[in-house]
Amino acid sequence: MFSIKSAFQELFKIIIIYPFYKPKKIIFDHIPKCAGSSFTAYLAKNYLKEKTYHIDGRNIERSIQIFTEMDTRKRHGFDFINGHHAGKIFKFASHDCLKVVIFREPIQRIISHYFFSKRRKDHYLHAQIHSKNISITEYVSENICGEVNNYYVNYFNELFKEDANNNIENVYRNVISNYNYIFLSEEFDISMKCISSELNLFHRYKGKRLKVATEKPRKNEIDPDVENMIASKNALDIQLYEKIKKKCQNSSFFLIKNLSPHPSM
Repeated sequence: MFSIKSAFQELFKIIIIYPFYKPKKIIFDHIPKCAGSSFTAYLAKNYLKEKTYHIDGRNIERSIQIFTEMDTRKRHGFDFINGHHAGKIFKFASHDCLKVVIFREPIQRIISHYFFSKRRKDHYLHAQIHSKNISITEYVSENICGEVNNYYVNYFNELFKEDANNNIENVYRNVISNYNYIFLSEEFDISMKCISSELNLFHRYKGKRLKVATEKPRKNEIDPDVENMIASKNALDIQLYEKIKKKCQNSSFFLIKNLSPHPSM
């Protein structure tokens, strides 16, 4: 929505940020409920709207199609590309885009996913959850949205055209080979400070995150049996996350920095 404030912010970017702090190009592959909204909101302050392409979460395939059908000059003109399934347009974007993804501990991601869907009236599953009184146990065991049972492994297998053999080593190798930066949401603040410097951003990260799931219960308020059920349904994602976490914690700033990823797509 147009406002004097937003108009001033865009003018400031044109006059100050882009001439003197030209930010590097980036594609952010937003995995649901992994601090992606906070990451996107922060980066948006540093990039021109006309040079930003957002994949509409309500119409992902159409957004991807629109992008891929643009001529090369227009596609390569975007500096900040973000959204769910952004990995599907890696090969269509400018080759100098840094590719970024954020992981979150799988059990906590799924708990957050359920309560976010339940709270947000504009979420596509909100009405179904309330009309059928769906519990978190049913939400996960029936996998009603396709985003809660081994979502990491399924997504990256599809993205990198792997055989559906759920080979964690293959998935892991593809992830660390195709992204320049891999963050852990649990280390969000320190990761953001690092990326703000790497991307040459004018607005430095000040530790302010969006609160999009304020009604989510605390970890000790979740029934251990529910957590065990979630873990059993997401054994592959947990294995992958632990490998990513170990790799991140053995590198500086809890991230993986691959300056020259090797696309396998």
